[in-house]
Amino acid sequence: MRFLLLSAITEKTKTHPNEKRVDAPLAEGLLTTVRLAYGEEVCEAGGSVFDDIGAFCQARDRAVSAKNSTAKEAQAAAVTYATYLAILTALERPLGDALGDIDEKFLPKLPFGWRSALEKDAEAKMSLLHLERGAALWNLAMANASSGALLPRDSEEEVKKATRHFQVAAGALDELATLGLVVKIAGRDLRQNPGSMGGWSKPKPPPELEETTAKPLSALMVAFAQECLCRMAELSGKAAGTRAILGMGAVDAFAAAATALSSHGVDKAVKGWALAECQARREMQRALCFWMLATPAQNPGFGELVALTARAASAASAAVGAAKNLPEVEEQQMRDLQVTASDKLSTLQKDNDSVYFESVPPEASLPLATGKVLAKPVALQA
Repeated sequence: MRFLLLSAITEKTKTHPNEKRVDAPLAEGLLTTVRLAYGEEVCEAGGSVFDDIGAFCQARDRAVSAKNSTAKEAQAAAVTYATYLAILTALERPLGDALGDIDEKFLPKLPFGWRSALEKDAEAKMSLLHLERGAALWNLAMANASSGALLPRDSEEEVKKATRHFQVAAGALDELATLGLVVKIAGRDLRQNPGSMGGWSKPKPPPELEETTAKPLSALMVAFAQECLCRMAELSGKAAGTRAILGMGAVDAFAAAATALSSHGVDKAVKGWALAECQARREMQRALCFWMLATPAQNPGFGELVALTARAASAASAAVGAAKNLPEVEEQQMRDLQVTASDKLSTLQKDNDSVYFESVPPEASLPLATGKVLAKPVALQA
């Protein structure tokens, strides 16, 4: 899955409806607006953030230009967005939502603008710190998700890092969901001049910044983190029983994420981007878990072993059917598992028919590990 960043709208803007078009960097516009609207005493209350315009400009410039195509880029982007969020937090503490009440003649100085990565032509521009914070939170989440996805899975240390990245992504999305940008933007939309704000009049933010997007994707990040824990258990040589518990936890986590992504109100672009892979990974984890249960530490009766293997082979076939939505390496892993499970089942059935003659219990009576989801969102530090 490619985790997509919102892109900043940085074209020229008007500083006032009656003035000619000029370059107006957001950071400088923010500081100018605060001084014009509230006076120097508010700037003094803002502390070092207001004293150092250059630092703020540099932080946003780095945030705007951050990329996440490679693991190295994504990890650097995660640091960039975390730094930028810290600066935004420092701005919000003295100002809160006060900017929303500034006289309209000042508002065009602050066209915080972001264009959707998921929905063509969806964009938002307005003088609201929450919008800027929401965009930064989304991009922080996506940078961490990209880092987690792009890190190798060959060592415990790398998988541990990937787990952490996904958990931080979940935490950022949870925080984004609490901003309530749909309500905040709708409440201000009709009081602003769409022409002076770049022509945007849609009373909602890009789909990435809506709660109905953030919460389901947070659940998906938790599922990815749980999947990493399964890999860590494999690399560390944990017993099959422990791995099965974690594996069923991953099945449960992906099932919960799929339900959330399928719910009413989730943007169709988000569903198309995330739901198919979520469902495919649920099937993959189920197949891996059932295969582990088909090779128990203590030998069951031969008939039960046939049933366990048949269940694993069936799950592997279902996983192969959904695997087109997985990376090629994992798709091949499911195909290999399907062949291995089918071959083993064929051998066991022949042996049972010619040697053991044991009855094969129905699948509903087979043991099933109770899943445990250990992955949790990691809240961002204040």
